[in-house]
Amino acid sequence: MGRVGRLLFWLRIPQMVLFVNGVRLDDECIDTLGFLDAVKSRNREFLASDHIEIPTKDKPYIILTQGEYTNIEYDCNMLLGSADATTCVIIAFHDPISRRASLAHLDESILTSTPNSPPPPFLTSLLHNMTYMTSCHIIGAYLDTQGIGLRTANHLLHLLHLSTSLPIALSTCCIGPFNTAATTGSEGVQGREGDAPLSQSLALHLPSGAVTQIAPPPPPPPQSPSPSPCHNHHQMPCQALRMSQSLYSSFYNSHHYNSMVEVHWNKDTKTLTIPNLITGDISSPSPSPSSSSRQSSAIKAYFEELVNLSDKDLLERCSTSPDHEQAHVAEMIRESYRYVLEQKGEMRREEVVVEWRGGWGE
Repeated sequence: MGRVGRLLFWLRIPQMVLFVNGVRLDDECIDTLGFLDAVKSRNREFLASDHIEIPTKDKPYIILTQGEYTNIEYDCNMLLGSADATTCVIIAFHDPISRRASLAHLDESILTSTPNSPPPPFLTSLLHNMTYMTSCHIIGAYLDTQGIGLRTANHLLHLLHLSTSLPIALSTCCIGPFNTAATTGSEGVQGREGDAPLSQSLALHLPSGAVTQIAPPPPPPPQSPSPSPCHNHHQMPCQALRMSQSLYSSFYNSHHYNSMVEVHWNKDTKTLTIPNLITGDISSPSPSPSSSSRQSSAIKAYFEELVNLSDKDLLERCSTSPDHEQAHVAEMIRESYRYVLEQKGEMRREEVVVEWRGGWGE
């Protein structure tokens, strides 16, 4: 498509306007990620920031997993964040006028499953009820050798352009070459063996809107029992159930957008609600016509194989960056497969509601 055709195309749909240091970015700049030079100093500040320890006792915190998003209204000191993003992207928005904040943890499959369709609704939801004072922070998408991270970041920026006409101040954009510890001689936008992500997490501090990184959890003691299937190292509720949603989603619907899970926060009751979580025995009758009992049995056998793999072999099968995952990630992945294998009864939707009481109770 030429420039004129592309211009006519943009005029037909809403277009987000990205600003860096008050300068509007054009589409071609987005195409090449040419704006990254303009945010170098802010990226350096972010990478040098303190790593906050999770869990916290003095303020509510919401730590999302891959495939989750939220848009909250806040009235107290709290944290909104996500971690373990290597080729994935974590994007957060903050609006001090409406006192709203939103965040999503996205991978390439979610953003590219139907490339010719309109932007998925969850992207529009991230900016719901926000104003012209909204700032944006993006981290992740390091330069891996397969180019997954860079594709993910570019897809996200283009879909956001189609999702809203709201002007957005891009405050932190620690992606691509600026989130990559490059080996000697590695330059440009092509990752090489040995390159590694500089940051894998983002914590948005409310109400200030400051961003820092999240400290990786300490490794479990040797020969300790497996973590509870209802909590991860950040002590968020029902972690294994939430992590299993990408595994379950294909049995309900093959459309990747439907695997995104929305997390709700009620500032008045201090409760967290996660509706429409899929659970149950994958061998039971499935609502999806594309899933057969034979497929279910084969997938179940494959899950059983994965559960029994070593951490190294499990990450080789299930991660796009197996050499750069934090120490706890393999066990989190294993718990999600184990959770699915242990479920009984027909596949169904469930809702999780938990209250903040100096921690997340169940």
